[in-house]
Amino acid sequence: MSELVAVTSMGLRCALGDDPKAVAKAVAAGKSGIQSSAELSLLGSGEAGIVKGPDLRDVLLRRKDKKLMARPTQLA
Repeated sequence: MSELVAVTSMGLRCALGDDPKAVAKAVAAGKSGIQSSAELSLLGSGEAGIVKGPDLRDVLLRRKDKKLMARPTQLA
């Protein structure tokens, strides 16, 4: 027994933005979604950085909910 599946849309969420055209332009221009960090510069590789997290204020109902979320959960 098989069922038919239809893909009606696709989304994009990355460090460079949400709009596919804007992300494509940023990639073509050589931009990176990783921001340099003074704390990580001590690693010496020159490639270490951080990804700016999403603004969760519009999504979460209580302010303390963000404090309870681990960083990987916020990025997911």
